[in-house]
Amino acid sequence: MMSWSDGYHVEAEYTSGYYKELSPTMQRFSALLNGYDLPPVGPNDAHMELGFGQGVSINIHAAVQPGFFIGNDFNPTHAAHAQQLALASGAHTQFSDESFAQLDARSDLPMCSSISFHGIWSWINDENRQHMLNLIQRCLKPGGVVYNSYNILAGHAAFIPWRNMMVNHFNSQSGPALQRIEATLAYIAGIFEKNPQLLEQNPSLKNSWGRVVNANRNYLLHEYFNANWDCFTLHQVADLMSEVKCQFIGGINNNQYMNHIHLNPSALEQVSNQPNILEAESWRDVLVGNTFRRDLYVKGGRRLSQSEIVARLKNYRFVMAVNVDKFGSKLYSESDGREFSQDLFEPIRNLLAQQDYRPKSFQELLDVTDLNKYNWSNILQILLFKIDSSQLHVCATHEVSNELVTQARNLNTALLKELDYNIANVYLACPTTGSGLVLDFAYAWALRVWIEDINANDQVICQRIWQCLQANNRFLIDKNGNQLNDEKATYAFLKEIIQDAHQLLPIWKQLGVI
Repeated sequence: MMSWSDGYHVEAEYTSGYYKELSPTMQRFSALLNGYDLPPVGPNDAHMELGFGQGVSINIHAAVQPGFFIGNDFNPTHAAHAQQLALASGAHTQFSDESFAQLDARSDLPMCSSISFHGIWSWINDENRQHMLNLIQRCLKPGGVVYNSYNILAGHAAFIPWRNMMVNHFNSQSGPALQRIEATLAYIAGIFEKNPQLLEQNPSLKNSWGRVVNANRNYLLHEYFNANWDCFTLHQVADLMSEVKCQFIGGINNNQYMNHIHLNPSALEQVSNQPNILEAESWRDVLVGNTFRRDLYVKGGRRLSQSEIVARLKNYRFVMAVNVDKFGSKLYSESDGREFSQDLFEPIRNLLAQQDYRPKSFQELLDVTDLNKYNWSNILQILLFKIDSSQLHVCATHEVSNELVTQARNLNTALLKELDYNIANVYLACPTTGSGLVLDFAYAWALRVWIEDINANDQVICQRIWQCLQANNRFLIDKNGNQLNDEKATYAFLKEIIQDAHQLLPIWKQLGVI
């Protein structure tokens, strides 16, 4: 008889992370760019997240969004952590650790403006996917949105038989799960070493194996070693969603605005010549070997014209999340040879940095652009690149009330306290954006100290970080990969980071985290 875990591993906790795609702000923005305007945000909105993991994303969004958030994750350890965060923030939430069947059987669930699930679709069986569809059919309001992300067959086809052999080898062993993963990876690596042509002749398999062998082991346990690790085509998922009256409107990453940059000419022609977004995205998946989709569906939405999209877009505001010097003109990174046209990019960057990084509307960005040479979509492309790299955030369209600010600060205090024993990145709630902010460990410590005492000097920050490292028997790594074991070397390394953090203070104030 199957245990309560339904074949999903619970020996080790899932990794803690933040996913901005789950934010109602990001979903509204992306839906607009895909041509659909969601109903206005209201204080009585309800949002549901299924399979919330450690509960970081849902708690951040509950703290900085109006309305009520209901979440379910059948792992009670995850649900307990999520409840602790909710108690700290005081946000309006309800969390449970029920199975999807139990959740589906409940009669007290609210009608929701959004229902979201990240990756879960690929990790459960058909019976549980049907329970999720039942919940969407019963609990999603007309005009509501569904976010669903899942593995795509096109990019994983070559790896599926290898994943199956990995699971067979994993299951043939005894002992702790993480030890069995290490043994399994070593076993498969040995096969590839004896047969190098397997990877050399199959780039897709080589890429998949590279992702696996370099991944966090807790993540691998939950991602690849469950009873289910299912891959789909977009058409398969869209057909199932259509049965519960939900229409595919596009990916949350808005490929249609970026395809001319991402695709070679022949692939671009094939994708561009399709009659609708479903066919265009399906062909794109096959042509680029896509491995993962992040999709939006609406229940009864009305398609907007291009002029309506632009009119609504003009009211959206955007805020930098990095110092202006780090807001570079390269498409992807400083090592990327491609960059935006300077006469388009520089006025936008300069405007975004003005007035201590005050959020700027799309209309303001239009006003500083040479519209004889460029148009609104050229501006949007820059914004989308920067949003994807987390250098830029979309601002919330709702009013940021005192209640939301208080909830965010309460939650952030709790999240920053985890620095005492968790030497890792920190995820914080931003009232201005209705989303989250990711901070590296040292930057998060600087922010924590300044929240406690805005006049604290750099020496105090260095001392707090060093004490934390010592208490947890950990150390920092410098830019050259050297381990910093003594206090003097650690302080010298932190000095540059803290100077950069000083430059970020006005940005953090605009985001509402200090």
